[in-house]
Amino acid sequence: MTEQQEQRPKHAVENGHNPVKSYGFVCMCQVPFQIGVPEWDDDDQKRRPPCDNGVKCICDKPAADNPDHPWVLSFAGMHKFFAQKDQCQLRDPPNFHAHTFGEHEGTNLVLDFEDAGAAGNWREQYAICEAIAFFTMTELSYPATAAIDDPVLASRTHALVGRMFLSMLEQLNGNGLLTSTSPIPNLGLIMAFYIVAAGLRRASFKILKGTDTELLGDATDDNQKWCPDRFDDHIFAYAKKRDIKLARIGYAGIVLSSFEKKPLAVVPNPPTTAGSTDPWGFAEELESYKRSYAGLGAKLVKRHHRPAGTWVVSAVIISISRRGRAMSARSRPI
Repeated sequence: MTEQQEQRPKHAVENGHNPVKSYGFVCMCQVPFQIGVPEWDDDDQKRRPPCDNGVKCICDKPAADNPDHPWVLSFAGMHKFFAQKDQCQLRDPPNFHAHTFGEHEGTNLVLDFEDAGAAGNWREQYAICEAIAFFTMTELSYPATAAIDDPVLASRTHALVGRMFLSMLEQLNGNGLLTSTSPIPNLGLIMAFYIVAAGLRRASFKILKGTDTELLGDATDDNQKWCPDRFDDHIFAYAKKRDIKLARIGYAGIVLSSFEKKPLAVVPNPPTTAGSTDPWGFAEELESYKRSYAGLGAKLVKRHHRPAGTWVVSAVIISISRRGRAMSARSRPI
């Protein structure tokens, strides 16, 4: 990663907790991760001027004034993304001689999503989804996944995050915001990143290959079954059925082209009433995950002893304690 890529727009810090600007969308001139094979990234960097934190580059400029620029995040999403990167680098377990794979890294965005939902703050929930989408594209998201020697656990963790994003999409759908004219300018980018991240992990770590299915919401028709390990199929289906243009930048174009050849997966139809249901079963699965992987009832991985109350599974993105709550240094609400 280049020094130029590590620069971050000043608003990522300065406006991170500004209640007025938190959910406004702005541009990043480039992203701190590769978007395709190295040659594509090198060519892309050569075409763009160096990042100078918005002095001459496009960073910090309103997304509404630059509708064709590909890299767009909300203030809140950007703040959470960079905070997650920083925390993972600061909390690298080997630095503290901790013989664990990832449960001390980062902050707990999944539980933040749960809390924001309880508060009825869908904008905060979407900002969390943005942060996770960008984070899963960085190299920092890989070590914990690679070190988990339980493929079922690794798949379930990533599938949980997929459910979370599907529940976000259905919430937007119920609010009439999942459309080609949505006021959320980066929908196609964030949806594409979740699809690409699932494909990369399926190919690199041989996870998310389960075939177990469950009924969608309250459906009773077998045609309304879906496979949680294939959550990316349903994200793609949302995009097609709601006429949302997915970002096909770099590697994303290759991954997304494979979906064009498959039948569309199911999505709730008609859209659920805003906030009334959870057809993708995120809340139920999160509670089940907490029971399975927290405290004395947790499944031990890597064969390391963990006394009661210690942190268990996270795969970087999620860390849950014996009481089902996040680490004390979890990300603060925007």
